[in-house]
Amino acid sequence: MRETKYRAYDKIAKVMIPNVAVYEDGTHLGMGIKLAKSVYPKDYDFEAASNIEYGENDWLYLMCDFELIQFTGLKDKNKKEIYEGDVCDSDEVIGQYEIKWSEHYGRIMAVCITYVNICGGSLEVSSMTRGTIIGNIYQNPELLEGGGKVK
Repeated sequence: MRETKYRAYDKIAKVMIPNVAVYEDGTHLGMGIKLAKSVYPKDYDFEAASNIEYGENDWLYLMCDFELIQFTGLKDKNKKEIYEGDVCDSDEVIGQYEIKWSEHYGRIMAVCITYVNICGGSLEVSSMTRGTIIGNIYQNPELLEGGGKVK
């Protein structure tokens, strides 16, 4: 069975938060204060943040302005976990691929974002286990602008 876990991208602070707890059907997320302090900038003012609320037992809750990102259950060739929104280079086919939900196929797929005329469209996400994650669409949006390596 595939491990179910999530990370989140805080759109206001522009930080990726690993291993968040999901509440209320994804309407808000929880994280320990220790985790939060390890991923947010050192001078980040949690009390002034419009999308964060304090909870009991040293928990913070991200209430809005976030993207919830699901783990695919797979890892790339460097043993890095592959999540939706990651962009991968494939070692077996030409192109770079965004990992995303496909309404057409009804599952997460690797969708070609470069050389579309050569590589076609989509591959099974499992084919990216032989590739390398080069970034993600949240922290590296330039990867969607014609592809290319992260600068």
